[in-house]
Amino acid sequence: CSQISPPSKKVECHICKLKSTKRKSEIFLKYYKDQHHVNSGSKDEDFDLLLSLKFNGSELIGKSSMTSEYIKKKFPDSKPYSIGVEVFNTYSSSLSIPCKVRIWNVHGKKTSRRISLAVNKGIFGLIFCFDLNSHKSFEDIKEDYNYLIDLQTSKAITLKLILVGMKSDLVCNRAIKDNHASQWAEERGIPYIEVSAKNSQNVEMVFNTILDEIITMSDENFEEFCVKTYF
Repeated sequence: CSQISPPSKKVECHICKLKSTKRKSEIFLKYYKDQHHVNSGSKDEDFDLLLSLKFNGSELIGKSSMTSEYIKKKFPDSKPYSIGVEVFNTYSSSLSIPCKVRIWNVHGKKTSRRISLAVNKGIFGLIFCFDLNSHKSFEDIKEDYNYLIDLQTSKAITLKLILVGMKSDLVCNRAIKDNHASQWAEERGIPYIEVSAKNSQNVEMVFNTILDEIITMSDENFEEFCVKTYF
């Protein structure tokens, strides 16, 4: 009889991801609809999975520009400046089911960042951003990370994190060496990506990476997380 080659690792990964995504959709909708009193088949909720992400980072490092590039595929003509909290909604084409991505962009002042880190209801992932041309913005991230770890330990909630070095196109002004940031992230088990919103470099990769980190959680951990974050 003819020999059948085993499926490639890529195909297996795709199938596993499909099953995992569908299962997480079932888990998510169970808690989300109960918490928000949403009826099945509601036209107002046209998604099977809602994954909320939140930015954390200093002022004027390009968080709004990166969001604009991801959602609108357009770098803003003028430099946007966040006041308070901005909320953006889009849909992800990287997953196998209708998935809504909600992005929370918080003002970069220290007090705003700390309040934001303490309130994470419904948030699945945090995008820690710093300016590759600013030592201070990187030090801010380190402080905020330590603050978050203390909070997570007390609340027993573990968010998915990613570290992003912004403005990689400004190589002449670079203040943070890539191995410095990558080593810091690696020691903490956090993915690290350098981006340029202006050149559209790696912007989509950032969101796909953290969404994939969430989807590849075990179903048990995902359900436990939904219980803690929605109730």
